[in-house]
Amino acid sequence: LLKRHPSTHPHTENMSINVQRHVALLSVLIDKGFKTKNQLDPSRMTLLYFAVAGVAACGGMGLIKDDLKSRVVEWVYAQQVSLEKGGGFRMTPTLDDGHVTGAHCALLVLLLCGDDLSRVDKEAVGTFLTSIQQHDGSFRCTANGESDARFLYSAMVVCKILSLFDYINKGNAVKYAISNQRYDGGFSGNPYEESHGGNTFCCVASLVIMEADHFINKKRALKWLTSRLTPDSGFNGRPNKDADTCYNYWVGVSIRLLSDPKSFPLVDTSSIASFTKACECETGGIAKDLESRIDILHTTLPILGLSNLGVLGGLPELDPRMGCLKSVIDSCS
Repeated sequence: LLKRHPSTHPHTENMSINVQRHVALLSVLIDKGFKTKNQLDPSRMTLLYFAVAGVAACGGMGLIKDDLKSRVVEWVYAQQVSLEKGGGFRMTPTLDDGHVTGAHCALLVLLLCGDDLSRVDKEAVGTFLTSIQQHDGSFRCTANGESDARFLYSAMVVCKILSLFDYINKGNAVKYAISNQRYDGGFSGNPYEESHGGNTFCCVASLVIMEADHFINKKRALKWLTSRLTPDSGFNGRPNKDADTCYNYWVGVSIRLLSDPKSFPLVDTSSIASFTKACECETGGIAKDLESRIDILHTTLPILGLSNLGVLGGLPELDPRMGCLKSVIDSCS
């Protein structure tokens, strides 16, 4: 059952979450998730990333046995697609084609598990990125899949980690990302669609990675982002929607990336922390809201978000662009 906590706002410096319980839960999911086929099988690589990234954000990777890390690394490499078959990484053994978010999550999982990426076929991954970029600068998820801001972001993370920008048209990617900024300041998944918190993060982080964030109308974007704080004290992803803990990350980190460090964080972080605490389960895990069950995505993203907002003390420093430990990203620069 979801334990309800008092709605009073804690002081930011005293905010704490049950790190040990969350690490214990996510560790089980790491062990089960990469080898168990179920209805979420097409997203298996992404779910594995959320489990590993959540443990890492809590400072718990040292608690994961080396044997389990090794098995995870071998499973991830088994999803690598050869150059002859198109390159990249697939999401799961039951699929054949490379997926750009599969590659994004695979690389981060490998790094967090201590791998040096020496077995990654960079040419195959780069060729895959070239093949999925469209004329407008956007990226498809697979050779014949859909394209939107999510897959632009995944492509940029891959390019950053493996230094593959020579394989893509960076100028067109910048133009595509900027074309998604709407009149209200937020970013949409594709031009002329509705602004959304997740898509705003994907476009903003992509532009920061490409060192092109000076093209963003930051004043308008920050106004839209700070307006996502709801009366329930959490962020929502669009106007007139309920608060959802995952937007600690999508909205909160976007604010961090666009803010002047002297004025950051621009919002009442103690109220966001209070909402998150109220959605925390006493046995481990965090739910999207007060009425929902816990899940892996809504356990990891709120922690990543609060840590990036400076609410959680004593945890490893994160790279806000990449959803990963800063030390890990720095090691592959």
